[in-house]
Amino acid sequence: MASIDRQQHALEVLKSINKAITNLRLYPEQSAQVLKAVEKAYTELKAFVRLYQALRFGLHKGVPSLDNAIFERKEREQLGALSLIDSLEKAGFEAMTLAQGIDRKRFKQILSFFTATPEQIQKSGGSLAFVEKAGLMPVFRGEVAEKAAQDQGSVRRFSDFRQQLLADGVKQEDILFFLSPQLAGQHREKIRQELDDLDNCARLLAAVACSALQSLQREGVYQGAPDFHQALENISAVLKEEKSEEGAAATAALLATNLDRESLVLLLSQTTATRFGEALFSGLLAAIDKEQFHALVDFLRQERERLTGSLSERDAESAMLVDETCRRLMTTVKGRQLHAVESMGMTEKQRQSKRLQAGLSALARGSLEGLRSKEILLHLADTCERLIVNKKENVAAAIIQTLVGGLKLDDTDLRLRSEQGLGLVGEKLVSLGSWVWLEKLTPTYLLCLRRTEDGDESCARFVAILQEILT
Repeated sequence: MASIDRQQHALEVLKSINKAITNLRLYPEQSAQVLKAVEKAYTELKAFVRLYQALRFGLHKGVPSLDNAIFERKEREQLGALSLIDSLEKAGFEAMTLAQGIDRKRFKQILSFFTATPEQIQKSGGSLAFVEKAGLMPVFRGEVAEKAAQDQGSVRRFSDFRQQLLADGVKQEDILFFLSPQLAGQHREKIRQELDDLDNCARLLAAVACSALQSLQREGVYQGAPDFHQALENISAVLKEEKSEEGAAATAALLATNLDRESLVLLLSQTTATRFGEALFSGLLAAIDKEQFHALVDFLRQERERLTGSLSERDAESAMLVDETCRRLMTTVKGRQLHAVESMGMTEKQRQSKRLQAGLSALARGSLEGLRSKEILLHLADTCERLIVNKKENVAAAIIQTLVGGLKLDDTDLRLRSEQGLGLVGEKLVSLGSWVWLEKLTPTYLLCLRRTEDGDESCARFVAILQEILT
């Protein structure tokens, strides 16, 4: 589950992106307001993905989430005010993934989706067509995109793909042949000859795999499928040895391309201790790219967490198989590469922790230089909360006093960051019900309000704080 700090960081990035979108709508593209806002949003996004690899923002029935974890109530309220959320919902997209590798050109293409006029969207043929033409399909996902993928033949579940393969000419009797405990001798040679053609082989064996696993998927459980194990034994017995590796690779490529995440995870969780089974597992790993592999591992971890918290015996057994599958994947080459990336991420988080500690300690001693770092600013409110809860009010007061002093500086950047910091701390004090602190800060917030521009994010924050104080 995404941590609260990570959600707060993501919220600030989304706010910056939203401000860039707003400025692009209001001012000329080469104006100072636009250039500054776009560069700020891009820089903050890059800082986020360096820490967390990707910003995976989702909307499920209008409820915002980060990496499938719903935002805290306060963050949800702030997100509800962002125009980009409204744009995503109206376009029918339920997710937006901003990952490593996005350069400035790509970032501006993403912004162009949010700043396009209804006429431009309509002229392109709708939101989906606009996104496709801009090459942004990997960024956006939702009901509209899913339907388009299905219309293009990219089916999802075992039962769906099986039906497509049957429509493409795979015979039901051939599928049943491989699922039977007894191989019919008169049918065996005919099947073997059919498997000599690589395309026929891949389609038939993919249909067999889907048939063997579709009932488990309908039940929503993770367990070994006897039919699948039987099929692997039969395929290994019938398929010519010299064709085994090639046939497995072609079958794996077909399955990896056409099955959804849940189906692939269930497939990978099966025991493959046969000649063809091991080749199929290797083929699946080869056919799945790094991004898809990471998504599968993330999903397995989420499923493990969900199932582990259940009191159901069936879920407990499923959790064991999910955990075993996750461990097996992490021992592969792609798994070891993922582990290395995650370890680097942990090292970066440790460095971040040291930077935060140093910057916040400096603030308590009266130095504002740490505020030049956005990450210090983002952690101010939570730090003050921890200090107050842990009876270290004197340290929290010292930090706040430093921020108040920053309002008098000639350095515009530090003065604005001091205002932002006071706004964030004020919101936290309101949520804690720290009215004595807020009453003392009322003159400061009135000063900040007079300095900010109407419609500015800080202005709205100070107005909200003062309303809470005065009511």
